[in-house]
Amino acid sequence: TNDYIHLCVDGVNGRVSGLLADSIALWIKQDGDTGPGSLRHAALCAGSGDTLKFKSSLILDTIYLATGPVVFNDDVRIIQPAGQTVSIQSASSPVFSITAGIEIMFRHLHILCGVPDQSALINDGSLYLEDVEITHVGSQYPGLYNSGFLSLKGNCILH
Repeated sequence: TNDYIHLCVDGVNGRVSGLLADSIALWIKQDGDTGPGSLRHAALCAGSGDTLKFKSSLILDTIYLATGPVVFNDDVRIIQPAGQTVSIQSASSPVFSITAGIEIMFRHLHILCGVPDQSALINDGSLYLEDVEITHVGSQYPGLYNSGFLSLKGNCILH
């Protein structure tokens, strides 16, 4: 049989994912769509139980996505302190897509989607939202499509 190991080298955070068993915080350091320090790269490198946090330079800023929704390989938390919201926007696809079997928590985020014929956030897994705002321009599809488990806490706004 062939045995494979999933590795993700995250040079910005100084970690090789897939080798360490501990849960750590990965820092999102830039507002670009891809590359080391981006939200997409941190999501792919995160291991089960990891927390993604934004550097202070991104507070009240917007991350623009251009190459499809952000996906996660493991159970991850994206947590910001109250009053330090970061916006994540896509004009070409949903912002996040959560697959079955994955558990994700978002806290103090603003998710913006300019795609009228798709939802801003697609959840087929387990999704925990706390003080999250979802802004969606389309009227054909809801801002949040949920076929999995959904928990809302605090001030969650969908419009």
